[in-house]
Amino acid sequence: MKTFIAENLSKNVGDRTLFHGANFLINEGDKIGLVGLNGSGKSSLLNSLVDSNELSGGEIKTPKEYKITYLKQQPELDLEKTVFEAVLDGDDDVFKLVNNYEKTLEEYNNDINNEKLKKRLFDLQEQMNNKNGWEIDTDVKTILTKLGITEFDKKIKNLSGGQQRRVALAQALITETDLLILDEPTNHLDYQAIKWLETYLTRLKNAVIFVTHDRYFLNQVATRIFEIEFEKLTEYSGNYEKYLQQNQKMKKFKQLL
Repeated sequence: MKTFIAENLSKNVGDRTLFHGANFLINEGDKIGLVGLNGSGKSSLLNSLVDSNELSGGEIKTPKEYKITYLKQQPELDLEKTVFEAVLDGDDDVFKLVNNYEKTLEEYNNDINNEKLKKRLFDLQEQMNNKNGWEIDTDVKTILTKLGITEFDKKIKNLSGGQQRRVALAQALITETDLLILDEPTNHLDYQAIKWLETYLTRLKNAVIFVTHDRYFLNQVATRIFEIEFEKLTEYSGNYEKYLQQNQKMKKFKQLL
């Protein structure tokens, strides 16, 4: 089992401390909801999980070749790529193969008498058979469709901000990773897309940590809650509803002290 270990993490912004002494583990399959008031340090914590240089103190330990995928609130997509190309915009050889196949298929459909294109397409089809390319191709189109994006050949620059956000989410979901970090994943999604995303995330084998203002989504997906409050990170087991119950009990106990 791959485990992400955080030891004594702290983050200061100027003379203000966002959090300090944060210790926690993230195991395979964990679905962690990160909660706290606006400005409490949620985004800073997410950033530090990707880049420990963002921290003011503490240490992060991960196994070798531990991969983290981060969906930020503002998409970072190549505006000149098509939707399909953007989703598979990575160094993975299979991603490159699938993109190449789709591009060649489009070229061949526009010039079906071109023997060179026909041969290239045949060669790519053989590679797709051997390298699980068809499954990736289908998964990308399914995820995009479930998120409400159906024009796969449209350029990113011609999409609205909300559509670009959904493409970035699809890119994060299709990427093979150990830890998936999602900052407000339900933004710009309709009810059906949110319900689909709930099911998709709960079935994922890898770990997920996410921030959302959608309390119902948080309750449905989270198996653990991390709360940042008064410069401290506190961990609660269970979903959001159980967190509220535990949090209330803790506050009553403190009042009795």
